[in-house]
Amino acid sequence: MLKTRKPVRHGKTVVRKTPFMKYLKFWRLVKGRSQQDVADECGISQGHYCEIEKRGIKPRTPDLYGKLADALGRPKEELVAKLHGVDQAEMENHGASAK
Repeated sequence: MLKTRKPVRHGKTVVRKTPFMKYLKFWRLVKGRSQQDVADECGISQGHYCEIEKRGIKPRTPDLYGKLADALGRPKEELVAKLHGVDQAEMENHGASAK
């Protein structure tokens, strides 16, 4: 039987965990880092990082994608693929065929 989690409530807003949100939290915890650690390395506030990880808002600037990937020790392409719900291998194959 497939387990499903209840959506998270933030005030009156119901937030469903996306693969990107789970990805950020998973790799942050694997690296043994706090939200504050990651936020400091990225040059953003802990509150802004929390909004990205827990509420699923997109990073405000394109360079933040690279900073998040570096802070989590992951490739930027992988992080961007998760954000857009695309398989990284599919994204790379599409890029190679476009050349």
